[in-house]
Amino acid sequence: MLDKWYKKEKPVFTGIARGVGGFAFGGAAGGGGEASIPLEASGGTKIPAASAPNGFQYHIFATTGATTLQVTSAGPSLQRMEIMVIGGGGGASRGGAGGAGGVIYADAAPVVVATMPVSVGGGGAGGNGPPPGSPGTNSVFTHPLGTMTGYGGGFGGGPNGGTGGPGGSGGGGSTDSGSNGGPATQPGHPSLPFTTKNFGNDGGRCLLSGPYAAGGGGGGASAKGNDGSRADVSGDGSGTTGSGGGQGGGGAPFVNFGGPIIGPALAAPTVPIVGSRGFYAGGGGGGNNTNVSTPSNFKAHGGQGGGGNGANDDGTDGVAASSYGSGGGGDEAESPGTAAGAGYQGLVAVRFFKTSTHVASGGTKIADAPDGYTYHVFNTTNAPESFTYTSGPGVIEYIVVAGGGGGGSGNTGNNANHYSGGGGGAGGLRQSVTTVSAGTYAVVVGTGGAGATTAYAGPAQPGTGAVGTTSSIAFPSPVSTTGGGGGANRNAEVNGYTLTMNGGSGGGTASGPNDHYGGTGVAGEGHPGAGANPDAGKSSGGGGGAGQAGQTASKSPVMGGQGGGGAATGFPGPIIAPAVPNPGPFITAVGASGIFAGGGAGGTHGNDSSYRGAGGQGGGGAGAIDNGAGYAATDNTGGGGGGGAAGSGSQPGPGVKGGDGGDGIVVIRYI
Repeated sequence: MLDKWYKKEKPVFTGIARGVGGFAFGGAAGGGGEASIPLEASGGTKIPAASAPNGFQYHIFATTGATTLQVTSAGPSLQRMEIMVIGGGGGASRGGAGGAGGVIYADAAPVVVATMPVSVGGGGAGGNGPPPGSPGTNSVFTHPLGTMTGYGGGFGGGPNGGTGGPGGSGGGGSTDSGSNGGPATQPGHPSLPFTTKNFGNDGGRCLLSGPYAAGGGGGGASAKGNDGSRADVSGDGSGTTGSGGGQGGGGAPFVNFGGPIIGPALAAPTVPIVGSRGFYAGGGGGGNNTNVSTPSNFKAHGGQGGGGNGANDDGTDGVAASSYGSGGGGDEAESPGTAAGAGYQGLVAVRFFKTSTHVASGGTKIADAPDGYTYHVFNTTNAPESFTYTSGPGVIEYIVVAGGGGGGSGNTGNNANHYSGGGGGAGGLRQSVTTVSAGTYAVVVGTGGAGATTAYAGPAQPGTGAVGTTSSIAFPSPVSTTGGGGGANRNAEVNGYTLTMNGGSGGGTASGPNDHYGGTGVAGEGHPGAGANPDAGKSSGGGGGAGQAGQTASKSPVMGGQGGGGAATGFPGPIIAPAVPNPGPFITAVGASGIFAGGGAGGTHGNDSSYRGAGGQGGGGAGAIDNGAGYAATDNTGGGGGGGAAGSGSQPGPGVKGGDGGDGIVVIRYI
C-alpha cells in the first residue's frame, strides 16, 4: 500500500518549526539548521505556510464551477495532502428543511506532480410554495489516484406529505402526512489507495399527520436531522397551538480547516460560523407551525456549521444556510407566499503537510491502525495517567471528552410534584491539533454524574442529576473540558435558588406551567439543554450534546425531548475499541465517524414505548416512559443520562431514577 510505503520511507526533512498546530515549511528546528521543502503548488486561494497561523500551506476553492489544483513539485517523500470535499447544501421547502452536502475527507493522501481537476457544487434554491426546494450539486476533487465526490444535499419535502430528497445528507420530511426524511447517499471511496472518511446523515421525519404537524430537520455531517413534532394544548387533539420543527443535524468538525485559519479565503460572515474547530455541513431546521411568543420552545435551529433556521408561523421566510455545504431552513406550513431557505454552496479545501517520526507511550497504544494513525487511548477514571512524548517537537491531534451529566428523576403521585426528569447534558468536548515538545503530561479522565434518585422536595432535594467531572491533558497550554450538567426535575416551578444544570453541555429541564430554560453549555465544548415546553404536560426536555442543543418535549404525541446529537471527531469507535471495556455498546454509540458526547433524552409521561425520547448520537441515554428509570449513557463517550419518567398514583412516591452519565475519554493520535 502507498500509505505504508510513505510511512516507512526515511524522512528527508529534519527542520521542524513550532507553530500553532503544525509544521512550518522551511523553518528552523531549534539548532538543527534550516531545510527547505521544495513544494510548489497553485490554484484556488493560496494561503502560504508563512501566512497561516499553524504553519501549513492551504489552497481553498470557494467559488462554484470548475478549476484546477496544479502541483509542479511534490517535495520530499513524506509530504502529504489533506483533502476536504463538501457538496452544496440542499434547499428547503414549506415544512421540510434542506439536507447538508455530503463530505468526503482524506487525511493523508500522497502528493503527486499533476494537474488535479476541482469542481465546487452550488447550493439548492429554496421552494416558495407547492414546488419543493432544489438539491445541492456535487463537488469533485480528482487526485491522480482516484476521484473524491461530495454529493449535494437533499431538498426538503414539499407540503402535503412530501418526502425529503436523498443527498449527501437527506432533506427533512414535510408537514401534513407523517412524511419521511430523505436518506443519506454520500458514498465512501474504498477503491482509493489512501484512507478516506465520508460524512452524511438522514433527514428527520414529520412525526404526525395533520395540518398542524411540523417539518423534519435536514441531516447534517455529524448527526441525523431531528423529527418535527406537534404541540397540542387544546386537550382535544386538534393541535391548534402549533408545532415544533425538527432541529437540523449538526455539522462535522475539521479542526485543520478552522475558520480563523482559512478565513482569508472565505467570506467574512462564514468565519464566526465555521469557528476555530472548522464546523461544516449543518442541516437546516424544519419549518414550524406556531406563533408562540417564546420561540425558544419551538424554533427549529439549523445544525452547527451554518444550517438555516426554520421559520415560525409568523409570515416570515425560512432562513438561508450561511456556511459551506449547509442546508436551508424550512418555511412554516401555512403561508404559501413565504419562501424556504436556500442551501449554501460547497467547498473544496487542500492542506499540504509533512509527517514526522513519533516516539510516545501512555494509555492503551494502538499502533499502525487501519486509518494510518497511532492512537493512545485513556479511558480509566479516578487513576493517575500520563502521556510521555520522547521525540519532539511533533504534531499530534487529540480529543478530550468530560463525563456526562446524570438524568433528572421522575416523580410519582398525582400532585404538584408529578413530573418527569430532564436529560443529562453531555460532557464538554474539545478537539484540536497541536505541536508538543518532549515531556510527560498528566491525563485525567472525567466520570459520569449519577442519575438523581430522590423525588423533588424543594431546594434540598431538587431531583437533579449530578454534574459530570472534568477531563484534561496537562500540556504546557493545558486542555480541559467541563463535565455535563445534570438533568432537572420540576424546576419550572422553582424560585429563589439555582439548580446545577449548567455544564460542558447543559441539562434539560422539566415541563411545567411556566417557561424555564435548560442549562447552558460552555462555548467551544457543547450546547444548551432544552427549556420547558409548557404545552408538553409532564414530559421533559433533552440534554444538550457536543453537536446540537437538546430538543424540547412534545405533548402530541406525548414524548420526551431527544438529546442533542454529539460531534463527529473522526476518531472511530471500531479502531479505539481495543482500549474500551464492553466495546460493542461503545462502537454502536460512537460509530465509524467517532461521534462523542450526545445528550440524554427527557423522560416521558406516557406508556407508549414508540414515543420514548431518544438519546443523542454519541452515547446519550434514552428517556424513560411511565414510571420507569432513565437509561444510562454509554461509558467513555461523555454522553448524558436519560431522564426518569413520571408515573401515576394517588400519593407522592419516591424518585424514579435518572440514568447515569457516561464516563469521559481522552485520545491522542498521530501519523
